[in-house]
Amino acid sequence: MKMRSTLCNILLIVMTVIEFVKSQECTSYDTCSQCITMNESCAWCNDEKVFQVYVDDVNAQLIPAELCGTLDELSMKNCTNIINPQGYINDGMSLGSNEGSGIPSVAVSPDNVNVLVRPGIPQSFTVTVKPPESISVDMYVLMDLTQTMAGDLANLQNFGVELVEQMQNLTDEFRIAFGSFIDKPVSPFIDRLNPDNPCSIGGSVCDPAYAYQHHLNFTSDGNLFTTALNSASLSASSDDPEALLDAMLQVAVCEAQIGWKPASTTRRIILALTDGDYHTALDGRLAGIFKRPTAECRLDSVSNLYEYGNETDYPSSYFLTEILNENRIIPIFAVTNNVNEVYRQLAQIIRSAFVGEVTDDSANLLSILRDQYRILSTTIVPVISGIDEISGLSIAATPLNNCGSGNIAQDSNDTCEDIAFPQEVTYDVTVDVLPEFCASSAADSSLSARLLFIGFGDVQIYISVICSCDCENNSVVNSSRCSDVGTFECSTCVCPETRVGPECGCSTAISVIGNVGCIPRGSNDTDVCSKNGDCVCDMCQCNPIPDLLGRIYQGDYCECNPFACPDGTHEDGRVIACADHGICGCDSQCICDDNYSGLSCDCSNTTDSCIQPGAVNDTICSGAGECRCGACVCDDYSERVGLHCEICVACTSACSELIDCVRCYIEDNCDDECSNTVVIFNMTDFPNFNSSLFDTRDCSVTRDNCEVLYELEMNVLGTEDETIYIYIDDSQRDYREWRNNPNDCRPGVNFLIYVIPIAIVIGIVLLVILVLVIWKGILYLGEYAEYKQWEQSQRNEEWNQSGDNPIFVDPTAKYNNPKYRRPVQLEES
Repeated sequence: MKMRSTLCNILLIVMTVIEFVKSQECTSYDTCSQCITMNESCAWCNDEKVFQVYVDDVNAQLIPAELCGTLDELSMKNCTNIINPQGYINDGMSLGSNEGSGIPSVAVSPDNVNVLVRPGIPQSFTVTVKPPESISVDMYVLMDLTQTMAGDLANLQNFGVELVEQMQNLTDEFRIAFGSFIDKPVSPFIDRLNPDNPCSIGGSVCDPAYAYQHHLNFTSDGNLFTTALNSASLSASSDDPEALLDAMLQVAVCEAQIGWKPASTTRRIILALTDGDYHTALDGRLAGIFKRPTAECRLDSVSNLYEYGNETDYPSSYFLTEILNENRIIPIFAVTNNVNEVYRQLAQIIRSAFVGEVTDDSANLLSILRDQYRILSTTIVPVISGIDEISGLSIAATPLNNCGSGNIAQDSNDTCEDIAFPQEVTYDVTVDVLPEFCASSAADSSLSARLLFIGFGDVQIYISVICSCDCENNSVVNSSRCSDVGTFECSTCVCPETRVGPECGCSTAISVIGNVGCIPRGSNDTDVCSKNGDCVCDMCQCNPIPDLLGRIYQGDYCECNPFACPDGTHEDGRVIACADHGICGCDSQCICDDNYSGLSCDCSNTTDSCIQPGAVNDTICSGAGECRCGACVCDDYSERVGLHCEICVACTSACSELIDCVRCYIEDNCDDECSNTVVIFNMTDFPNFNSSLFDTRDCSVTRDNCEVLYELEMNVLGTEDETIYIYIDDSQRDYREWRNNPNDCRPGVNFLIYVIPIAIVIGIVLLVILVLVIWKGILYLGEYAEYKQWEQSQRNEEWNQSGDNPIFVDPTAKYNNPKYRRPVQLEES
């Protein structure tokens, strides 16, 4: 228990230190934009009254007005206009409309979100992704046609039609296209001695090499696909890596030439078949190629060859990833074992890519394609697009509830697997901005990013970042408030580098200006600022007292010790001189702030705490007391008590005190003693009567056999209306009888009044008789059972044959006297 208490104390100290550091950091920011962007805990006080406090403080002439601070600090300064933006997520999100950004049959909601974010304060929202029940697919078969792929091409030619039929069975509508790649037709990537027959080294003949060639537009006819395969020819290159990335880039950007359907209606797939590595960015420099590739289609309109293949460098994997994501294309790499790991590493960069291992001749391509398509159609991968080059801005998508009924991928914390229709996954999306973002060029523009679930749908995210304050739009340059040299904005002066102080009144080139204004006039004392401060700008800049509270010496000449005055208790529990609500005068007397009084300034002059919530006209102490140091002191505690003197003590005896008034109202013979009362027979007669401001008492008055019920409504909240309202329901039978016969109120006997008590008495008597009868019956049954038992025992008794009593003992006995040989008879008594 002791250890737990120690840990709690340590934690409290650490939190206090952290808050102190944060508050110190806030005070170092001089402008509103710095304040709200550099530290999420800081807020800005846009209040000229608080600024004036610093202007009037002779001990703060070297520092800017400290208008940046934590909310607690600004509240303690009585700031009335605090700028503390938090950001928001637009509530007007569109739900379930995936039109134009994804696949319409897929429920990705919302499809667009507006986010306003402040640096350091992330904003989060949720996105739901539900796979489609069925979908159409465009698949582009991109094949490596180097000589080592001869067996693969032959097998693909054999089961081309079967491949199309298999995919048509898996989708609503399936179309296929075909293209091939070799390598750039320049040395050293091909044999420079035999460019027209790069296969001459092996003793065979083949066509010249090319980077990429498109063979067949999209079609649903498997026979046309097979025909295109049959017409394809092999070639060769000098090195192992090929121009796969070049080819994939052209397949992605040549949308019209190839015939891709819109991504909003179709799932787009590139099936890449190869047994070799790939060239990437900067490899082209080996051939003297330095020009970077662009996202432009460069297919020759006649030959369908990539005509700029020997003029531009290979694309980088990151540039290709960006293009594939923009065009919503999912790559499937069907590769042999020797390069399997190479393409798995590439798939980690292209996060929407999938890798399947085929045999050396691609004999298992159909099964690999079927398996990989099923995997990609049940795997949800979030991809962020559009913010890669923006520093300080990040977007993260995390699945909730461990992907629901699916599974989280082993090598990723945001990819969900095994999500099939009608299952769905909910992602938590967080947009975060770091302070350095506001220093970048992107800070002045609206941002747009996309959260891509490629093959499922997109979410468009419109991002606005809070990097400035609206009040800065009304700044005044060379303002008179800032000594005609600074800019007055957001209730403070922004000084040039050569000036300092709340009003830019001091030059930074002058640290001490003589001692004219820093020595009391007419005094023999020659100590500058009483040796308790520095003379700056002809004013004393007082030093802090060496203690832990950060207090400084006071007075025009730093002659006053702020701890010489009486201690008072601050609202936060601190015991400090003048309760920290005033300054200590040089006469050791507290000079209290406007809202405080008392010897130690610990008496609040505000009356807000003395007003009962709901009181009319904000009456202090319910009109029955005065507010002293923020608490009510009632005038007469025999009449009013309570926190706000709102409880009416006299109201408890009002029923008995007003009986005579009620009787006179009933008998219609009231005198002046009931002048402060009003009788209400029907509430509709008083439409403005507000019973919520009155204390209600239920009372009754009797005479002879009549009893009349009524309510008293007495004010308890200090209104000027002292009238007591008496509400009598004139439909009461006794009221009418009393009013008609005031001298003899004897209404007819209520039959139930007598019947009910008599019935209760009779019932009790009958119950007692019933209990006695039952008890007597139980006794009788017991005795009867004993009697029957005795009779049975009599019948069961066995007597001797002579009829004598077997237990009878004869009282006489006979004995023989042996001496006299004659019998002697003795009686036995």
